[in-house]
Amino acid sequence: GLKLVSFLFAAVLWLIVTNINDPSSPYKESNIPVVLKNTDLITNNGQIYEVLDGTDMIDSVVIWAPRSVVDKLNRSDIVAEADVRDLTSLNTISIKLSTNKYNDKLDSIKGSIENVKLNIENKETKSFPIKANLTGEVREGSHRSPGRRPKLTYPVLRAISGRIRISAFTMRPGWRSRPRVLRRVSRKCVSM
Repeated sequence: GLKLVSFLFAAVLWLIVTNINDPSSPYKESNIPVVLKNTDLITNNGQIYEVLDGTDMIDSVVIWAPRSVVDKLNRSDIVAEADVRDLTSLNTISIKLSTNKYNDKLDSIKGSIENVKLNIENKETKSFPIKANLTGEVREGSHRSPGRRPKLTYPVLRAISGRIRISAFTMRPGWRSRPRVLRRVSRKCVSM
């Protein structure tokens, strides 16, 4: 009987102390996107950039804060920013982590990565001639005047084909030996 009473008393005392002291506890979130700021400093300089190794996404962020603060945080409160003004000679930008509320009450905030890695290159523009060949027959009920070009309105482009002479290309140091296909077009990266 006495052991049970002492155990219950210890448990109640522990609850009182932990609620009064508001101890620091961890809060973890995964896959936090990094917002790149002032990217126009690169693009306005006639250059393009590509984020390397998926460093624009932080795998995990751990925040240590009083439990009363941790209980009120959620994923959307975590802010990860990298400002191009802080670009180093190694083409890396340090990531600054914060929260949009209770930031002054945090004990610490740490991400699994600390830098965004960029590949920056001069922008190159090249024109390639495209030759269109009209094929098919005029629809029934329509006619084509002899000697006149048909008037095309809103043609539907179904395919573009062509040949590229590989011998015309030269390899630059650091280029991969096998061709790359870009699966998505983004305003962040234009590559060839």
